[in-house]
Amino acid sequence: MLTLNGKIEEEYGYLDQLTPSGLAFEFLRRNPKYCGDFHAQEEVREKLYETYGPIDVAQKEWRSDSRVWVCEPPLAAEETLEHWRRRAMLGDTEHRQVWFEEWYREKWALVDRLPDPSVPADPPPAFSTTGSFPMFADYEKIGRFFYGDDPLANLGPCQQRIGYAVAVFDLSLPLKDQFKIAETVIKQRAKQQKNDGAITSLKTYTPGQVHQLFCRYLRALDMEAAGMKPAKIGKILFPYKINTKETSYNVTKTASGTLEQARQYVEWKYRAIPLFNFTSG
Repeated sequence: MLTLNGKIEEEYGYLDQLTPSGLAFEFLRRNPKYCGDFHAQEEVREKLYETYGPIDVAQKEWRSDSRVWVCEPPLAAEETLEHWRRRAMLGDTEHRQVWFEEWYREKWALVDRLPDPSVPADPPPAFSTTGSFPMFADYEKIGRFFYGDDPLANLGPCQQRIGYAVAVFDLSLPLKDQFKIAETVIKQRAKQQKNDGAITSLKTYTPGQVHQLFCRYLRALDMEAAGMKPAKIGKILFPYKINTKETSYNVTKTASGTLEQARQYVEWKYRAIPLFNFTSG
């Protein structure tokens, strides 16, 4: 269980030592669905161990137990694996039978067993290229997404149309090196778009700014989990903005926006790194 409540920034100093994949896991381990899957997987392993002993000793018994398989379509109530196989082969729909640990790894795009979400992963997990969101950036295809056209730009209601260029990096490699590779492409695209009048404002992100942004997201999530409301979260995260009643509302609104963005990283966007954003003309 996470013990951080987001109030003390110094408690998040360990983030400075994390690789990109370690930082991505910080969001993933705050996902209740991931935590539920981790405990479900561990529960299956414990029950099978109690019944049959270690898998390397009783591999046949483990593999004959329906609890170690995820079947698609799922098993019917009280249905045996043999009956399911016959039913699946006779049916017209696609079917597959996946080892339970492999199914969980595939679901969360991880190479190995699901790390324990109660602590930072050491060593950091390796993410796979499976799933609907690619891990490796194709630098020649780095694009810009307008609000409403792509989930990466789903920022919620806004008066202006906001666009993001997003690159997805190999989380096992140094982030700094990959930023260098992408920098030339990004600057060329941004310059061309500004010359064409497609961009009226442009903000770029450095690796340090990305790291600072992610740290703020994690603190906001932990404060919310500790029961704090956006108004209080905003006062802690943005104390320099508190001057008048008018700005206190803006601080609350800013905190709410921060939480919304942070939740997206927890749910599915943890492998995406923003490079720049712009307001379209």
